[in-house]
Amino acid sequence: MMTFFWIALGAFLVASSAGTLGVFLLLRRMSWFADALSHAVLPGLVLGFLIAQDRQSPLLFVGALCMALLSSFLVQFLHKKMQLHIDASIGLVYTFLFALGILGVSLFGQGSDLDTDCVLFGDILYLGLPPYFHSLGMNIPVQILPVLLNALLVVAFVLCFYHTLALICFHDEYAHAKGIKVNVWHFLLMGMVALTSVVAFEQVGAVLSIGFFILLPAKAFLLSKRLKTMLLWVIVWAVLDSLLGTALAFYFNVSVSAAVSAVSGTTLMLLFCGMQWRKFFVDFKNT
Repeated sequence: MMTFFWIALGAFLVASSAGTLGVFLLLRRMSWFADALSHAVLPGLVLGFLIAQDRQSPLLFVGALCMALLSSFLVQFLHKKMQLHIDASIGLVYTFLFALGILGVSLFGQGSDLDTDCVLFGDILYLGLPPYFHSLGMNIPVQILPVLLNALLVVAFVLCFYHTLALICFHDEYAHAKGIKVNVWHFLLMGMVALTSVVAFEQVGAVLSIGFFILLPAKAFLLSKRLKTMLLWVIVWAVLDSLLGTALAFYFNVSVSAAVSAVSGTTLMLLFCGMQWRKFFVDFKNT
C-alpha cells in the first residue's frame, strides 16, 4: 500500500510540476519546446553515465540539465540568428540531440542498466523502494526527494513571479514597454522547464514526459481561460490522472508512466467530446 502511495505521489509531483509550467508554455505557444527538452537531455545523461559509470551519480543530472539549457540556447540561436521558424528550430535541435543520445545508449549502455526501456519509460517504480529515511513518523524513499524539491521550486517560482510571467504571456509588447526584459524572463522560464524536463525524464522517460507538459494544460485551457483557474485545474487533473493511472497500472501490471499518460489523454478526449455535446444541445435548444 505504501509503495502505491509513493509512486502515485511521485507521478502527481512530476505531472503537477510539468503541467504548471506547461500552462505558460501553452500561452506562449511553445508547448512543442517541452518535447524538445525532454528528448534533448538524453546525450547529457549518456555523457554523465560515461564519466561516472553509475546511474545514480549526480553527474547524470548535471549533464542532462546542461544539455537541456544548451538545447534551449540552440533553438533560440537558430530562430533569431538563422531566421528559421521556431517549429523548425525545435524539430532540428531535438531530433539531432535525441539521435545522438540513442546512439550513445546503443554503443555504451550495453551490460548496464542504462537501456532504451529506461529512456522510454523511466523508473518511477523505484520511487517506492529503499533506501529510506525516517521523518514525520514514516519511512520516506530517498529517490522521491528530487521530485519533491523540484515541485516546491516550481511552486515558489510561479508564486514569486506570477504577475511578471502572466504579463509576458498575455501582453508581451506591454511588458517591453514597462521595461521588463522579456528575453531574460523567457530564459528563466525555459530554465525551469529544462530542470523539470530532467526530473520528468528520469521518472517517466522521454516519450511520455511530454504528455505532462501538454495534456494537463490542454484540459485546463478547455475549462477556463483565466490563468489562475487554469493553474488550479492543472493540480486537480494531476491528482485525478495520477491516482487513476497508477491504480490501473498496478491492476493490469503495466507501465505506470504510460498508464498515467493514457488516462490523461483519455480524459482530455472525453472532456472535449462532453463540451462539444453540451455546446450542440445548447445551440439546438436555442434554435
